[in-house]
Amino acid sequence: MKRKKLIYFISWLSLMLCGCLVFYVLTERSKNNFYQHGVSAVQEIAGKNLPSMVNFIIQGNFNPPLNITTGNFSENLKFVAVIEDNGTGNNNILAHTDPKFVRWPFTPPLKKPKHVDTIDDVVIEKEDSLYNERLISFSAYISANGTNIGRAYLVVYSYPLDESLSRLRWIFASGAVIITIMLLIIYL
Repeated sequence: MKRKKLIYFISWLSLMLCGCLVFYVLTERSKNNFYQHGVSAVQEIAGKNLPSMVNFIIQGNFNPPLNITTGNFSENLKFVAVIEDNGTGNNNILAHTDPKFVRWPFTPPLKKPKHVDTIDDVVIEKEDSLYNERLISFSAYISANGTNIGRAYLVVYSYPLDESLSRLRWIFASGAVIITIMLLIIYL
């Protein structure tokens, strides 16, 4: 009888540990996919705007169109901006998805950012804002001839990622309860 209890307990524990491992792998994959899309979008912004960015700064033309593709972020996009890096700390917005902000001084969207990762020179930060908006910021320097001339920002709401992780948690918890009940039924 004790041996049977031990076998059931070890089976249950093994299934729970395997479930935890699968849950961890799936959540990390979801996060990495989300972050990789942001990294790709910021790199695309910086790459597409590099030659024109130099002209904007040289010619003083601060009203360029911001033609970029943000792929998966069309629904949860807060804004995309290209910022002048003049070295003084008073950096102006050169391009923005909302044209009324062009030429304004740039204020970082995250007041108390938490560093998530840096992938291919793209800094990923996240924060819960004052207005209960969960934001994720992707930013990268735009360089010309080895000199930083600006910065590309992509700021998105994190609710798609949060929903995906919440769904995975619910599935894992449901699976754990079902497995526990099944083993209890078999045992009793």
